Amino acid sequence: AALRDLFYNHPYLLGEDWPRPEREVRINSRDRLDLLFTWPDRLVAVEFKRGKLTVSAFDQLGRYLKSLKKCHPAMRIEGILIGRDASNPLRKKMKASRQAILMLMAGVDLPSRVVMCRHCRRAYDARLHECPHDGSGDILSVSSLFEAT
Repeated sequence: AALRDLFYNHPYLLGEDWPRPEREVRINSRDRLDLLFTWPDRLVAVEFKRGKLTVSAFDQLGRYLKSLKKCHPAMRIEGILIGRDASNPLRKKMKASRQAILMLMAGVDLPSRVVMCRHCRRAYDARLHECPHDGSGDILSVSSLFEAT
């Protein structure tokens, strides 16, 4: 939940112009999506996994995307799986898949630790030496993401 909340509050960690998403969006009678980003012509469904991404997680997000497409046939529907690593079977399945699902890994595609700038109050990758938003080096807090459980 903390990871979902971080990206809910700081969507620019995924992309500078990303809008504030909806969280825990009910997809159907039994499923909830972690985050849903909405643009006029596009929906991006995001699922977070604390550990290694698996084929099961990919299939789950694929079901969510199909449900979204049924409800929003005119929209472009995409998905993002976010985790620490990916299983080899998942990597193979994604190469063969035609679904619009992207995998993002902590410490590679996304920061595994973020810091909060004391001045602008925006989060950024802890590997950076200064805030990319205002150039300050003063930090308010540090958060580690994707900690092993």
